[in-house]
Amino acid sequence: MPALLASHFGVRHYEAPFVLEGSSFFVDGEGTLLTTEQCLLHPNRNPSMSRDEIEDGLRWFLGVDDVIWPHTGSSRIATRTAMWTGWRSSSGPAS
Repeated sequence: MPALLASHFGVRHYEAPFVLEGSSFFVDGEGTLLTTEQCLLHPNRNPSMSRDEIEDGLRWFLGVDDVIWPHTGSSRIATRTAMWTGWRSSSGPAS
């Protein structure tokens, strides 16, 4: 279905080699992505990929420069914490 919709609307279609899900990552818009090992490295999501392979894919498909991986905790919690604290990769606290 995605390829059909992309063709219909005349836009490019990409197929990423890994599984992401809603709230499994947060991108700050400045080149940094926050995710958790618990989510993207879980054997039910990306069993044949290493952390480095997932990072390379995130950089390629999402255009990020840095990937931060907290070891534990829900990515939803990490994302909300990041938003609450105004986390940014290089510019300091959000205004």
